Parts: sequence; structure tokens; C-alpha cells
Amino acid sequence: MQRVSEATIDYQIDNEANSNRIRYLNQNSNNSVNKESREKLVNWMLDSASNFTSNPKVPQLAVFYLDSFLNQKLVRDPKVLELIGIVSINLALKIEVGNAFTPQCIKHIVSDRFSLNQIATTEVFMLNCLEWKLLFHTPAEIARSLLEDSCEGNCSKIIELADNYSALCLADAELYRGGPLIIAITSICCSLQKLNLTKFQENWLLWVQEKTQVKPETIENFKHFIYEKIKKFC
Repeated sequence: MQRVSEATIDYQIDNEANSNRIRYLNQNSNNSVNKESREKLVNWMLDSASNFTSNPKVPQLAVFYLDSFLNQKLVRDPKVLELIGIVSINLALKIEVGNAFTPQCIKHIVSDRFSLNQIATTEVFMLNCLEWKLLFHTPAEIARSLLEDSCEGNCSKIIELADNYSALCLADAELYRGGPLIIAITSICCSLQKLNLTKFQENWLLWVQEKTQVKPETIENFKHFIYEKIKKFC
């Protein structure tokens, strides 16, 4: 796993507050994507990617590709979103796993709803829109780096829970705006709280503040939004 340097974290702190990660939701009334359809699509992508790989960074990268693409291109036909979603997953598989599906395999996955030419063309179109910039720090990567630097012993249970909280944040348009660093830190804190590691969480947040300048109050506020989202499912 690529290490997340302090310089990278500092960069994210400086840029996350003013970044508009999913501006396409507010840009054009002709856009077929709204908050509800995006959430449905992202959840489908997260579930689908988990069938292809156990690497948690793959679906998270795929969501970043999806939103980066939709920020630049207007999609009027909602049927095309499935194609964009599966191509985003396939690009993430190429970057993180080193192999991916052929257009023929993708055609089978989407039950022949898209032609080989449509699949290949969409991938090239997305790569050009992304300017071939495919390396992003994801919440999964940042969370693991922070825990490796701050904890001893086996953190697998914390990581497993944090990945689930991160998935929730990626699918929700408002939570997603927090950015990968805030999502990573808050997901770990939610995991620690669920595991009744309250005192450790308090000390860990102080360590995080020293390393990243992210204040505990910021994380507590973001936790509140996550729990409010979870309540809607209960």
C-alpha cells in the first residue's frame, strides 16, 4: 500500500474545504443525475466491485472516477450511468489490481445492454476526461496509513468497520463533500466508538490533530451527520 505522507495530508486539508466534488448535481437541469440516482448508482458500484475484488480501494477509486467524469460531461440518458459505473470499476481494477475485464466480459456483466464499441469508446472517453490522472488517495488508504502510524497490534476489525462507514459517506452526496481525509478519520472514530474504545478514540483524535491539524470538533460534527444518515435506515 502506498504511504500517505504528511505533505499529502496537509495538501488535502488545504484543498478539501473549498473543493466542490460533485458540482454536476447543481449545474444543469438537463442532467439525468440527482442525489438519489447518484446514491443508487454508487451503492450498486460498491456492491458490484466487492464481487470482483477484496481490495477496498477499488470501489472508492471508481467513485472518484465517476464523479470526476460527471463533473465534466452532461449525461441526459440515465441508462448510460450503468455503463459509466462499470467502466469506472474496471479502470480502478487496472490501477489497483493490475488486471481488469475485457470489453467482452463487461458486455456479459451488463447483460448485453451495451455493445463492445460503446464499452471501449466510453473507457477512452473517460480517460481523456480524466486526463489520465488515475491516482487518488482514498479514505481506505488514508485510514490504513493513519492507523499504521498510530497503533500497535491488529487493527483489522477497526479497518473493516471503517470501510463500511466510508462506503456510506461515498454514496451520500452531502457526506461525500467532506473529502477523503475527513471521511477516513471520522470512519475510524465511528469504528472505535462502536467497539467501545471511547478513551482510545479521545487520545487518538488528539494525535490526529497534531499530525493533520484537523480538530476533534470537526470530526465530532461529521460523526453527527453520519449517525443522522444511519438513523434514516433504522
